[in-house]
Amino acid sequence: LQKAKHDQLAAAHGPLQDELASMKDKKAKAEKEVVLRRTELQSAMESSSRVNVVQLERIRHLTSLNEELKGKVAELTLQLTTERRATQAAAAPMLRQVSSWTEGVGPQPSVDESHLVQPAPLEASTNTVASEVVRLQAEKKTLEEKVLAMQHDVETLENQLFERSSELQHVLELHAHCNQALTAKAGEVSKAQEEIVRLQMLTASQEQRNDGNDREDAEQMVAMMQRNLDEMQDEVTQLQTKNNQLRDAKAKVETELCKRMAELKRGASWTGPTQAQMDELTQQTRHQADHIADLQTQLESMQLDLAKAKEDASSSPAQVRSVLNTHFPTQMQADAVEMVRQTTTTTKQPPSAAMDSEVGYLKQQVRELRDQKERIQDELTEKTVELQRALDMHSRMQRDSVQQLNEMEATLEADSRRTAVLQAKLECLEMEKFEWDELMRQGMERTDADAAEKKMLQDAMETLRKVNEEVVVARIEEANAQHSAEIMSLKSDMETALEENEALLREVKELAAKASFENSDMGGLKSQIQELKHEIQHLQYELSEKTAEMDALVQRQGQNDAEVALEAALQVKTKDVQAKTDELRVKEEEL
Repeated sequence: LQKAKHDQLAAAHGPLQDELASMKDKKAKAEKEVVLRRTELQSAMESSSRVNVVQLERIRHLTSLNEELKGKVAELTLQLTTERRATQAAAAPMLRQVSSWTEGVGPQPSVDESHLVQPAPLEASTNTVASEVVRLQAEKKTLEEKVLAMQHDVETLENQLFERSSELQHVLELHAHCNQALTAKAGEVSKAQEEIVRLQMLTASQEQRNDGNDREDAEQMVAMMQRNLDEMQDEVTQLQTKNNQLRDAKAKVETELCKRMAELKRGASWTGPTQAQMDELTQQTRHQADHIADLQTQLESMQLDLAKAKEDASSSPAQVRSVLNTHFPTQMQADAVEMVRQTTTTTKQPPSAAMDSEVGYLKQQVRELRDQKERIQDELTEKTVELQRALDMHSRMQRDSVQQLNEMEATLEADSRRTAVLQAKLECLEMEKFEWDELMRQGMERTDADAAEKKMLQDAMETLRKVNEEVVVARIEEANAQHSAEIMSLKSDMETALEENEALLREVKELAAKASFENSDMGGLKSQIQELKHEIQHLQYELSEKTAEMDALVQRQGQNDAEVALEAALQVKTKDVQAKTDELRVKEEEL
């Protein structure tokens, strides 16, 4: 029964060990998957942070370009105002003062300051009216060319403004597309999070079921082992009671042997002697043998005395009786002996009859002695047989008791070993159960921590999404307001420039009317016009560079759209959830 129970325990312990190994393998695989997912999430976070950095650099570059364009527009407006002022100053040249005309005439008439210019120093040979007319005509041509150039500049500025407005519109469309993509990604992220939560709930329920089954199996196994241990303990107690009973029986046998030894000393029958009793019995047999030898010697001496008595007829019967009585006491009654003595003493028989009676008496005594000897020998043989039987029975009982004691000790040792093995197995199972409970508790704590972290991440993502939407809307509104303000300012600048051009045309016409009477230095105007041409070329070169940069930005935006599509394809996986949350967190920090 114990072997069967032990085999059952071993058979139940084997699948438990297999299940423990499988659970350890599952745990190792889960830890590897967690590490892989963490590495993937970290790589996705790094890639998203790099993408965010690139996008921020692009935004900063666009803002710097916008600021540079604003500065250039301001510089152009300043240049236009300076040129307008210069043209206004150059449109009214000062009249030359001729000493021959003004001498003794009195105060000179007041002249409008807008028609005064600083005349160029002329040599004496060229100081004539014809040269002044030629100079004024040349200035008129240059002014007309300058007006045409300024009109061309105004047209180019209008074209640049239109291109800028179209670029801004394109940027706004891209921004709206990015917002739509972000909302779509946020929806996908929420769906992925819901799927992850569902899968986690399913896995948690499955783990709970598996743990419940494992717990039930382990509890059943522990209960079965506890029952087996209780049964073993009951059997051990039964064996201990049997051992105590055997010890009590042994004590009783020893007491009975002691009692029988005492009875043997008293002459009673005895069945279970000890070694001391056997020694006493041997001594008694020797003493009886010595007594028998003494009796034989006495019988021989008595026979010799009888022979002497037969030879000695003069000897009296009383002397013979006294000799016999001294050597062999009679077994007859005392009355019968006295009566015989009286008869022998009173009646005087003849000597032959007295001798015959004495001989008969002596023969009777001899027969009695022989009978007594035979009876004693029979008793001795019976006692020796009984003693030998008792010795054999005692040796058999002793051997049986020793064998039973050895068997009981062996069974007790085997039971103690089995109980020790079962106790060790029970302790191992309890340790394994404690380890399983600890692992389950750690797993529950990890799942709770992961759930809390995921909940925090979901809340953070929701808040970041709301903040990002608000920031994006505010940015769009701010950009629209800025661009509308810039467009309005540019339109007002264009209107003022047109008004200034009309005023300049009117002034040119006035200057053409006064060209015959005026003279001015056109070298400065030519240099200014040349500088303006160079600046216009420089501005055109910068505009071409800016257009190339805008094309490159558009191409990069297309590449970004492709990257966004790839990210949208990768967002199906759960690892991009953390990446997107980190991306939103980085964007929030940068915002």
